[in-house]
Amino acid sequence: MREGWLITGTPAPQILLLTAVALARTEADARMTRRGKDVEIVSVSLPPGTVREMDRAVKEVGYPSRSELVRDAVKGLLRSKVELEGVQGHIEGAIILLYDHEAEVDVGTVRHEHMAVFTSFMHTELECREGMDGQCPRHCCEVLMFSGDAVDVRSAHNRLKGTKHVTEVLVFIA
Repeated sequence: MREGWLITGTPAPQILLLTAVALARTEADARMTRRGKDVEIVSVSLPPGTVREMDRAVKEVGYPSRSELVRDAVKGLLRSKVELEGVQGHIEGAIILLYDHEAEVDVGTVRHEHMAVFTSFMHTELECREGMDGQCPRHCCEVLMFSGDAVDVRSAHNRLKGTKHVTEVLVFIA
């Protein structure tokens, strides 16, 4: 397990994703992938800027390869999906959103449509940092605390995840 690292200059969505997957990784997974057992090769096309960010993260975090970083990222995504889909009844927790400022109205609409689920929220505009394309877009971060039936929480989560310009949706169940 890799702990205690910081990737300077990395946009917040990547830091959250890399933190979640690095902390969730088990030594058994590492042994399996080093031996090359039970793995299939999958080809992925990515923009050059994303590949540069990946390479920097591989180096700074200490992954032995791009494949290890991608494996961890996919496992983290699937784990969070299973956690939310696998629960029933009353649940509580938090959803963290990162999105481009253009999505603010749409996110607010979803939040209002699910007021029975969202008990509280915090919103902030993140400091403008130049992106890979040289632009300086405005980004927002929102933390939505929820308490309600798992079906209603999943519905709200899926709506937020499908909202245009929302770049990250992380769920934490208490």
